[in-house]
Amino acid sequence: MRENESDIKAMNQINWKIFTDSKSQAGAEKILNRSVSSLSVPVEIGVIKLHRMGTFTCTFSTELVEQPWSECVFNSLELAQRVGRGWVLTGNIKDELDAWSSESSVSGVKNIHLLVLKNSRV
Repeated sequence: MRENESDIKAMNQINWKIFTDSKSQAGAEKILNRSVSSLSVPVEIGVIKLHRMGTFTCTFSTELVEQPWSECVFNSLELAQRVGRGWVLTGNIKDELDAWSSESSVSGVKNIHLLVLKNSRV
């Protein structure tokens, strides 16, 4: 039995975390700006903080329009391909999109993680 289309639509958010090779916060900010520019969509900047490896991580989020979950997954991956390739998917795709790439197309980014939870509200 197919769910009612209105029951499976939700506003979702892609939560991004990039692991930079920068050893300074100013360098990490430049890398973050290049990453955000590559996406070409509005973002909400999170935090830039020192990672245990002596380099910086940056978090940010992008909002997705209300759509069925399958379209949300597709559109998230399509957006992810703007900043990386070779994405590895983990978790249960029915409830979350949890993806990791160590093949960034943005200079200075070592790894990228993204997470989208089904029916998360922004």
